[in-house]
Amino acid sequence: MTARKPLHIFIISSWFPSDSNPTNGSFVYEQAHALKRKGHKISVLIPNLSGSALQTLRGQGLPAARHSGMYQDLKLYRITQPVRIPFLKVYYGKLLYKACLQYLESYIQKEGKPDLIHSHAAFMGGTIAARLSRDLNIPLVHTEHTSGLIFRPEQYNAADRKNLKDLVQQASHFLFVSSFAMEKTLEKFPGTWQNARVLHNLVDPFFFRPKALPPHPFRVLCIARYHPMKNHLFLLEVWERFVQQHPDSKLILAGQGIDSVDFATLVRYRGLDDSVSCLPALSREGVYKQLTQAHVLVSASVIETFGLTIAEALAAGRPVVATNSGGPADIISEGDGFLIDQTDSESFAEALLKVQAGYHDPPDVISERCRQRFGEEHTLSSLENLYRKL
Repeated sequence: MTARKPLHIFIISSWFPSDSNPTNGSFVYEQAHALKRKGHKISVLIPNLSGSALQTLRGQGLPAARHSGMYQDLKLYRITQPVRIPFLKVYYGKLLYKACLQYLESYIQKEGKPDLIHSHAAFMGGTIAARLSRDLNIPLVHTEHTSGLIFRPEQYNAADRKNLKDLVQQASHFLFVSSFAMEKTLEKFPGTWQNARVLHNLVDPFFFRPKALPPHPFRVLCIARYHPMKNHLFLLEVWERFVQQHPDSKLILAGQGIDSVDFATLVRYRGLDDSVSCLPALSREGVYKQLTQAHVLVSASVIETFGLTIAEALAAGRPVVATNSGGPADIISEGDGFLIDQTDSESFAEALLKVQAGYHDPPDVISERCRQRFGEEHTLSSLENLYRKL
C-alpha cells in the first residue's frame, strides 16, 4: 500500500503553551505535536489582541510584539497587538490581521503554501484564520474550545458576532470538543453551521500507563486553577462532609492560584488544614505523578466544555467523580466513576464512599476504554480523514 503524502498544516490558535505557562492551550499543543509525530509539517501562529488603555498606562498590558521561536518540537510565531483605546478595538483588530497576513505571505514564500489552516478558539485564532483562509484561498478547519461562547455570550458585540458568523461560513468543518459545547453554542448563536460535529480532545500517550491503586490513606485529587467556574467552595463543602466520617483521608488540590495565601486562608478558616494539601500548577509529569498517587480524581466545575484532566485521569487508570458540568458527560462511562448534580454535596460525598469501596472498574480496564475513545490513534485518524476531504 502506497503511503499517503504528509500534509502541510498551518495552525492558528488563540492559546498555546509557553515555558512560563505550559498549561495554557496544552490541548492544542498535544494535537499539533501528535500530527507532527505522524509525519505532517506543522507550523503555529498565535495572534493576540491584548489588554486595554488602562492596562497600557499602568504597564500591565502586553506590548506590541512579533516573536518567532520554538515550543518543544514545534515552530511558532506570536503576534501581539495591544488595544490602547477600547472603543477602537475593531481598528486594532485590523492591525492584528494585517500583521498576520504579512507574516503568512512571507511564510508561504519560504515554506510553501499550506494544504490547510486549522484554527482553535474563535477569538482571535478563528476570526483571524477565517480572513486568511478567504484572502489566500486556503481551506479552513476550526475547533471551538472556549466556554465563553456559552456562559458569557453578552461579552461579544456586533462586530464580534459578525466575525463569528464569517468564521462559521468560511470553515469547511466546525468542530466542537464535546456534545455539550456544540449543543449550547448552536443554541446561543443560531444560524447556518456547516459541517458542525464533535471531535474530542486527544489524551497524550504519556498518560496511558495505568498503575495499581496505592495503599491507604484514601487520597482524593483535584487539578483545577483557582477560579469561581471551578467551584472549589462546593468541593470544600463536600470534603467537610466526607472527612468527618473518614478523618485519615487526604484531599490534594493543584492548579494556578491554589497555593495562594487567599486559598490557604479559606482552607484554614474551614478547619481543613490537616486533611487538605495545596499545590501550584503542575507539569505534565507532575500531573501523572499525582494521579498515580491518588485513588480518585474529582472535578466540581460549573461548566467544562471538555475536561481534559478527567480524561487524563482515566488514561492513568483512575476513577473520577465529577459534577455534571457539560463536557464530562462525554467522557465518563459506566465503570469510570460518577456524575453528580452540581448542588448535591451529599451525593458527591456518597460517590466518594462508593469509589473508596471499589465501585469502579480496575485501572487497566478504565485506561483501555479511555484509549479507545480519546487515544491518539482514534483522534488522528478522524482528523486526517477530514483533512484529506478538503
